Amino acid sequence: MTTDPPVEEQWRPLPSFDPIIEVVSFIEQASVMQPLQYSLECTLHRDTLELSAEVDLVARMKEDAERLPLILSADLHVVTASVGGEPCEVEHSGDKLWLLSGRSRPMGSTVTCHLSYRGRLPSAYVLREVTGTWVELAPQAFWYPLASFDLTSTIPFSLRLDLPSGLVAVSNGSMLRKKRSASGTRYLWSSTRDAPLIAVLAGPYAERQTSRGNLVVRTFVRPDMTDQADEIAAMLDQITAVYVERLGPTSAGEITVVVPPHSVGGNWALPHMIVAGQMSPESDRARRFGILAHELAHQWWGHAVRFDFASALWLAEGLTAFSELSARLKLEGERATRDRLDQWTLPRYAAAREAKVALAECRLDSPHSQELREDASAVFLVLLRKRMGAAEFDRRLKAFYRAYAGHTATSAAFVHAMTDGTSESLRGFASGWLHCPKLPEVSAEEVLAGIR
Repeated sequence: MTTDPPVEEQWRPLPSFDPIIEVVSFIEQASVMQPLQYSLECTLHRDTLELSAEVDLVARMKEDAERLPLILSADLHVVTASVGGEPCEVEHSGDKLWLLSGRSRPMGSTVTCHLSYRGRLPSAYVLREVTGTWVELAPQAFWYPLASFDLTSTIPFSLRLDLPSGLVAVSNGSMLRKKRSASGTRYLWSSTRDAPLIAVLAGPYAERQTSRGNLVVRTFVRPDMTDQADEIAAMLDQITAVYVERLGPTSAGEITVVVPPHSVGGNWALPHMIVAGQMSPESDRARRFGILAHELAHQWWGHAVRFDFASALWLAEGLTAFSELSARLKLEGERATRDRLDQWTLPRYAAAREAKVALAECRLDSPHSQELREDASAVFLVLLRKRMGAAEFDRRLKAFYRAYAGHTATSAAFVHAMTDGTSESLRGFASGWLHCPKLPEVSAEEVLAGIR
């Protein structure tokens, strides 16, 4: 006889499977520059995910070589492969596969590769619990090797997923077809979204839907939080209204919000989708608001307006954290905002000060990088607003959003938009914050005054 696992063990982590990064990743001699097109067909069985896929990639050679190394996840095998438009053989060596290109490819050159593969993902990628079955196909590339991809380009993408009865699948791709049968449901999505930012999650979700003008927000909540689904949907609707009022509509006609029992990336945002992987039944209202407001703001800052991560990593997260604080003050009040500053923003700002890294020099591997790009950047924007005047700052920020929605912005472009034509002292204030590695001490009263 089997017994249910303890509650604290029911939500064990599920490894994320990225069909582009994990299944096909060129290493050593070549690095993936850009996927060109991708198709994936998946069928979920009781504890395995059967799949077949085709992908076209462009790789840049790091040195002269005839063989391109390939890592393929367990239980998957290459059916056909070609390099430079010519069929090639595949050689197994240890834990690697080698694509034999047939001739030497010089360092610095680019080469196109085509692969088709099929097999079954091991059970580690499918979580079957007393609460149901959960699947996450998510782009791990989103939160670490961003430099490997040109996020301003798009790729044709298609995905078919067959699920047994009782499960719901959600994606930020465009649904072409959804067909139910006695045995389950077949989903078909396509997309030309920014590569590789496509995700699919499946499980026994409860669904809610709200609309704000032309924007539809669909919320999918894990079953042990169904009694909180209406509150979460209402909170999302209120936050969306604040962002639309202050910035204008986002480019998304529909945003999917998923509250899963687990996510390898924690909380994350993709075009037209946010995943609140760190929200649980025990999360209080302040925590839920922070997760939803931050990740939702990325639909404006990061997806509608893209950023050059080489120069504006601080800006992508800073504007998002700033937007969250502004929405919190308007919707939750001054006491809740002060609590957020005291318990979260300012302690993390203190950690950022210890890094002694200028905001403009912040990188993913910088000391206290997350505190720098989120909290220190938000504090800078709040104090810039206080110094400039709320009305003028808000006017310029809205104009910046409208000018760059659908485009990529640099740090210099933002600073120019916010300070052009202002006083020399204000421009010096902004420059000092961005380029000086020694961040100043600030008080909660100063920051709160800048948010009002």
